Amino acid sequence: MELLFDFVRDSLTDAPITSKAVVLRVPAKIASKQDLMAVYKEGLGCPWFGANWDALYDAVRDLSWLGDKELVIEHADLPFGDKRRSRIIYFSLLQDALEDWQLENPTKLTVRIPAQFEGWFS
Repeated sequence: MELLFDFVRDSLTDAPITSKAVVLRVPAKIASKQDLMAVYKEGLGCPWFGANWDALYDAVRDLSWLGDKELVIEHADLPFGDKRRSRIIYFSLLQDALEDWQLENPTKLTVRIPAQFEGWFS
């Protein structure tokens, strides 16, 4: 399986973003699912977003509420600290959504992660 995340070597703020993009920034040191869901609830502006894995998956798969805009999810680091299971669930969910979007509109969803964390996915 090819990872579809963008591993950004420079500062995330230096990475180019189109003017049609909605940028959701996941800040450093997110330790819990509740904290992560709060970031998504506030950042997405999705009218029907709930605070669970299924709702997050639905939100990143059905981006109709964005119209012709794209969604860029930028991570300052890897969420969940030492909670490996939650991290696996989260990034598997994002990878699945990216794979689905590859078939329809490859630029609709972008997930950016600092390159220093690329080894975690090996």
